[in-house]
Order: sequence, then C-alpha cells, then structure tokens
Amino acid sequence: MLNADKIAEFSTTLRGRIVQPGDADYDASRRVYNAMIDRYPRRIVYCRDVADVMHGVNFAREQSMPLAVRSGGHNAGGLGVCDEGVVLDLSAMNGVRVDVAARTVRVEGGCTWGDVDHATHASGMATPCGIIGTTGVGGLTLGADPLVAGLMLHSASVGKPLEGFLVRRTTKNHGLRGQVEGNLA
Repeated sequence: MLNADKIAEFSTTLRGRIVQPGDADYDASRRVYNAMIDRYPRRIVYCRDVADVMHGVNFAREQSMPLAVRSGGHNAGGLGVCDEGVVLDLSAMNGVRVDVAARTVRVEGGCTWGDVDHATHASGMATPCGIIGTTGVGGLTLGADPLVAGLMLHSASVGKPLEGFLVRRTTKNHGLRGQVEGNLA
C-alpha cells in the first residue's frame, strides 16, 4: 500500500504532472505503440527536467515499485510501461542542440527521431537511424533498453555528450552510466 504522505511529498517535488488511475487521460497515458501491451501503472510521471527523473527513480525505489522509463514507447515488448509501478515519461524532455562546426547533436531523453531529423536537416546533416519519426532515440540507440536509455540520456541532458551511436555502458557508483560517442553523417 502506498503511503499517502509520501505520494503528496512526491507530487510537490515535481515540475511535471502525475497521471494515475481514475484520471481522465489515464488510459491514453498508459498506452504504448504496441496495442497488444495492456499494462496498468499506478503512476505515470510526465518528467519536465532532470530533477523530475531523479525524483521519480527515487520514489519508485523507496516505495519498492517497478519502474519503466518511456522515451518513445515503441519497444515491441512494451518495456516503456509496467503494471503496478511508476512510468517515467520523458516526452516533454525533447530538446535537441546541433553543433554544426563539430557535426554533433545532443538530445534529451524524450527525443524522437523526428525531433532529431527536424533539427539536423536544417543544418544539412542527417542521422542514419530509424525509419519511423515517432521512435524514441533512447530505445533505438541503446538497443531498446529504456531504463538504461533514460538514465543515459538524462546524463546527456546535463552535459554528457551524445555525439553519435557507438554505445558504452558501465556500472559505476551503484548506478548506470552510459556514453555515446562518434560523429553524425
């Protein structure tokens, strides 16, 4: 059973919004691309920034709840949603920064390939990934592992560069840290 005080405290720490069972947009919020996936999380957190991601991960851990991180929601197995847990939806974290001189791009955890294409095409660059613009960069880049993708892309949004598509993952300081290196085409 969730502690009501902890839920209220969690809600006050967020800039994003929480959707829960009974809310008008709950059914739409829990859906992912694969319509065969029908899971019912207790909380869906629409993260607006890195702090929301951190608070969401901590809340799920402290409440011993399953955690799913959704970048684009295209994973065939439905890894971007869970039953009876917390879903961190990163869709509002979709900033893209293009460095034309270095021919690199930095993206936030909720970016889709459509977001990246829109930003890079204006500079005459292209990314050789994905064929569906609504696919999340995190899942596709990191082999459809949304938890690692969300945490890795979260690191990118606070200064760790996403500069291509060679992925390295390591465990350090009891957490996951990833780095993507290379150049855009």
